[in-house]
Amino acid sequence: LLPPNLQPKVFFVMIGTNDLGSGEEHEVVSSEVQLVLEQLHAARPHATIVLHGLLPRGGDEGIPHTSAFHRSGWWSAAHNNHYEPIRKVNAKLSTFAGRNPQWIKYLDCSHLFLSRAYDVAGGEGKSYIPVELMYDLLHLTPEGYQRWARCLQPKIAEALGISPDWFFARRAGNGPMERAYVVRRQNRRNLNTLYGEDVGALGLSDELLSSSIGGSFFMGIAVYEPHSSRPEHPMYQHAGEQHGLVLKGQLQLQIDDEMIDLEEGDSFSFPTTITHNARNVTDEPCQLIWSISPVTIPRDVVISESRQTATKKAQG
Repeated sequence: LLPPNLQPKVFFVMIGTNDLGSGEEHEVVSSEVQLVLEQLHAARPHATIVLHGLLPRGGDEGIPHTSAFHRSGWWSAAHNNHYEPIRKVNAKLSTFAGRNPQWIKYLDCSHLFLSRAYDVAGGEGKSYIPVELMYDLLHLTPEGYQRWARCLQPKIAEALGISPDWFFARRAGNGPMERAYVVRRQNRRNLNTLYGEDVGALGLSDELLSSSIGGSFFMGIAVYEPHSSRPEHPMYQHAGEQHGLVLKGQLQLQIDDEMIDLEEGDSFSFPTTITHNARNVTDEPCQLIWSISPVTIPRDVVISESRQTATKKAQG
């Protein structure tokens, strides 16, 4: 079901609530979710799956705290009060994730969407969903999404191996458009952190010029160290394309078997389905502005010498 060029590092999965709403038993729902996870892992064995427990839904049982809830025509407490089934599904999913810690990280933010009602005598009553968080006791409000995002942030960053501050950058600016889309020089994010490889391992330092990595391509500025070649990264290959402009110094660009020496002011564009690499073979640093699609982690697209040889044989 996944196209070959889609090679994500992390999948985020939260499924099953609609199955409960349509009448499925909790045992069936948990089994079906586990089957999807196993199929996803078989298709992308190197990816991490962040599995999210189901959020609570329903519970409209006359609790005064839900009096502000606008009951839509489709609402039926019998089909939407799933506190106990959801608890059971989440327990099974948590156990399943615990048996597969190498590729699943479990996360459950359910508790953030439940409050406890108290009776007039001060005793503890039933849990309920504040309408400020779910306007119809199912779908999140803006406040609900903000609460959910705070819960998700550290787990997503952990799965990607980056700091939460890197992934959810907070930039200064005079207005919301500037804060969202403009990157001041001092606010550039260090891509080596995202790559999981420092200058010593990669041979270059990389900074993000794009305001995010959520688009179809990203742009950065790299500084290649003198004699930057690294044997761990002989050649790269992936679906997409790459563009570059040498700002300073000299760069040796290899596309397939051809070596091309670039100088300050030279630029290039090529499809990255062709094996390629770039290195600085001089005694001075080289500065390059680049743009690559799709967003790519270097170590994930390294092509081994044996695979490179096999590719050439197939082409020739």
